[in-house]
Amino acid sequence: MLTPTQIRQFDESGYILVPDILLDDPLSQIRSVAQDMGAREPHRNSWNERSCFRRPHFLRMFDAPLPIGVAEALIGQDMQLLQFDLLRTRSDDAEPEWHRDTDFSCSKTLAISMAIYLQDTPVGAGPLMVVPGSHRRDEGPPTLYGNLPDQVPVPVKRGAAIIHDSALWHRASLDGPGIDCWALFPIFGRFWMKRRDVDCLQPAPATVLALTAPLQRQLFGFNLRDHAPTFLGGGEQYNRRGDAGVDFLPLQ
Repeated sequence: MLTPTQIRQFDESGYILVPDILLDDPLSQIRSVAQDMGAREPHRNSWNERSCFRRPHFLRMFDAPLPIGVAEALIGQDMQLLQFDLLRTRSDDAEPEWHRDTDFSCSKTLAISMAIYLQDTPVGAGPLMVVPGSHRRDEGPPTLYGNLPDQVPVPVKRGAAIIHDSALWHRASLDGPGIDCWALFPIFGRFWMKRRDVDCLQPAPATVLALTAPLQRQLFGFNLRDHAPTFLGGGEQYNRRGDAGVDFLPLQ
């Protein structure tokens, strides 16, 4: 899914651009549903996974091979979806803040964020601003607002994604008039990290609970990958110490 050059660039700068990570069919459906959500709540700028995944169109993203393949290439097979948001940026929004998606950094990538744009987003239309290499710094951004010396804009085409280490300093931009920018923001992390759904007021929707594909259930924290080690290093046999059919499925 990624070339050695792309992986090296990601490790050094903290981000890469992946074109056409979503193809036109699911992308058009997601954009149409997102705009309908925005029309129903015109003063709202963000929707979390509970809102999005009640609408099955958003789950189609996980049928596309590229988002999952890229996440596996950068994190490994034992990963899960930590967070998912639909975000809208408009010219009259409050000034965006510099931030990280995770408040810790280390010498390896623990989580990645994807900014998947639902329309062309050139300079002047609200592209993401990043500070290359900041994912390896211990400290966070030195200021919440304004410009930083090493910042760069990352313009993208419709359906492209900016993939960045979740510790990278970044912010949205309001760099032109008439901005109305829509993007999906999934965050993938290693399987031992806690999912960020603890603040959601509603339980997981039926569309998520009904998922049967092993990889999709793994992404939502319902299952580990087959034969994945546990925290204690055990395999399947270690986990099969409860009541068959209640605490685990019998071995076939």
